[in-house]
Amino acid sequence: MRQAVEIESAAPAPWSGVTLVDLFVSTANLNGQALAFAEPLTSGGRVTRRTYAEAAETVDNLLQRIEEIGLDPGSRIALAMGGSVESPLALLAVLKAGMVPCLLPPWLPAGDLSKALGDSGAEAVVTVAALGALKPAEIMRAACAMDDGPRFILAFGDRLPAGVVPLSDAMAQGGSSDFFNVFDASRSRPTPVLTLSRGPTGPLWIEHDQEALIARGLGVVTRANLGSAEAILSTLAPLSAAALATGLVPALLTGATLHLHGVFESAKLLDQLAMMSKPHLVAPAALERALLQADLLGGPAVSSTLLLHRPPARMDQRERARRLDSPVIDLLALGEKGLAIGQRDARGVPDLSCAPLRVPDSVDGALVLEMKLDQGRLLLRGEGVSGRPPGSTALNWADAQLTARLDGDRLVAVEPSASAR
Repeated sequence: MRQAVEIESAAPAPWSGVTLVDLFVSTANLNGQALAFAEPLTSGGRVTRRTYAEAAETVDNLLQRIEEIGLDPGSRIALAMGGSVESPLALLAVLKAGMVPCLLPPWLPAGDLSKALGDSGAEAVVTVAALGALKPAEIMRAACAMDDGPRFILAFGDRLPAGVVPLSDAMAQGGSSDFFNVFDASRSRPTPVLTLSRGPTGPLWIEHDQEALIARGLGVVTRANLGSAEAILSTLAPLSAAALATGLVPALLTGATLHLHGVFESAKLLDQLAMMSKPHLVAPAALERALLQADLLGGPAVSSTLLLHRPPARMDQRERARRLDSPVIDLLALGEKGLAIGQRDARGVPDLSCAPLRVPDSVDGALVLEMKLDQGRLLLRGEGVSGRPPGSTALNWADAQLTARLDGDRLVAVEPSASAR
């Protein structure tokens, strides 16, 4: 059994001071013609695509539209979108503007949505006209009209409600290949990213330094052995820290293409896979059995399968692939505060170890995540931990507000603690 050794010092994180926009700009400058984002459409089999150079142009177009509404740097903007190409582009534009994105799932129940929007302190909302049968622009307009909500609503798509500022023209391509480097003294101060967790009284905002998100993404890249310019196919909307750490962040770190799935449809997912060459597939653990039945879990059609679990989770009751032609990676979202990552062993057994996860070197690298139990409570520390108390460091233990059970040093069962329910 592996033994977790108490760490008293840690190597400095080599990504200290780096932002998501830095990563994006660096890739766009180095390999602008590489495909950055793609999304299939439901009609006619058409695909929305953006190379890194085209994405950079679109981000600047969106940045200009955001700046036109007159918000100050540091203002908060709610992003109520889904798994579309517009989502990462809007996120990068808000960050580049020096503002704070608050990732807000528009399908939340009305009461939770209203509370989360009010608690966010957002002064504007960026959304879309439609997500399948859902009409987020209409939903957000109604939510903003209550309790003196955000003053501005901007949206992608057609047939927008009155008073909503259209953004679809910002997606138009002008054909410019010019781009600039943001590694200079004039760039805006890095801002956090806010995502929602479930608190005892409803949705609760968690603040993430961009460095923490990058740390988690590096852990995913390392565990999934994600190489340069490979493809990631994610069925997760980029509205949580775990979704960012398994999709956008690894893509920006490696120059990979992020293929987004949009509103989930099993037939559409199979069509996407048929058109791709061995992508890294990211999916919620709820699809595990369906992926097994389709011979995708550990199958030869993918480079790896990344399954996202959320508490309550029983890691000792998972489906086992008939064979492992490709790695299966389990990811356990620790209440938006951290992300446990482990590759299944040769028998298909999950291996979410409490031992330190370090990158780039497993011995001397920077500490991304370490876990331990204290009277059944799960404690976390590392560069990839968010929501730490003010003044604490990556080596201070933080309460994940989860209870856990171990088999050796492996997590086998995790559920919210009584105080978090």
